[in-house]
Amino acid sequence: MDAHEKRLYQRGEHFYIEAKTSRDKIRWRDATINNLSSGGLQLLSNEVYEVGHFLWFDLKVQGFFSEFETKVQGEVRNVRRIEDVYAYGVIFLDLSNDKRILIDENIKQDRPVGGDPYSFDV
Repeated sequence: MDAHEKRLYQRGEHFYIEAKTSRDKIRWRDATINNLSSGGLQLLSNEVYEVGHFLWFDLKVQGFFSEFETKVQGEVRNVRRIEDVYAYGVIFLDLSNDKRILIDENIKQDRPVGGDPYSFDV
């Protein structure tokens, strides 16, 4: 995903996500997802993956107004260290169009009562 592609997807951090990840669809591990978009996600992990590695995700996502489950394949596109874990930028390779729409709709609806986007600037 180049810098232009990143701008095509708005990210949401206010999802509740139960996630598991696997390299082979046989052995699964619990996973922590930091944020989600219809183009991919950010995985926080102590596991070491390289850029270009393919992973499977088993996701149960609860957004602002809907909930869904999906299994999707992703590719690690970038990695950086955040304190004591790795943060992996992963793009989805085969997320269905209806799931993309659900994610986008939840991100658009993810606003506080006043209707303005969340602001963490204090």
